[in-house]
Amino acid sequence: MRARKLNKTLTVSNDEFFEMSNLWPQKTGLAYRIWISVDINHRYARPQLRVEQGDGRNQIFYPVSIDDRVEFLAGRPRGLSAAQFRDLRRFIILNREVLLAHWHDEIDSGSALTRIQHICHDNGDAGSSAEHAAPAGTDLPRQRGVDLLATTGLTGRTFGCRRWN
Repeated sequence: MRARKLNKTLTVSNDEFFEMSNLWPQKTGLAYRIWISVDINHRYARPQLRVEQGDGRNQIFYPVSIDDRVEFLAGRPRGLSAAQFRDLRRFIILNREVLLAHWHDEIDSGSALTRIQHICHDNGDAGSSAEHAAPAGTDLPRQRGVDLLATTGLTGRTFGCRRWN
């Protein structure tokens, strides 16, 4: 019974897709795509976003709380490293006001998407995601003392940032 309930929690209905907006790694600095939504039908006890894992046909959406205690609400994605979870937590804390305003339908998706900040804009230690060097020949912007690392396509490589002097 628990497995059936967990599987239902990790899937998304067509109605829910209509209510969700996706944010790609280039926008967030995370190693994976996340989905934000408005809880217009008041389905959930806690405000949340979803972490996507899987290919186009076998997508799994792991809910993560965006309120005071950032935690996975229905299991943790396979292969998610401690560093990637720290980045996710930092992203949520950095953008909590925007994420909660969007969740509570106080701002629209367009406003939320323009106000979301990349984790490299954080004043904390931005070097935790910089496990991979940028592709050769890539012209990377420098903002607030960091290199924004990029990769090509959906390779699964970590997006992140690296401090510079």
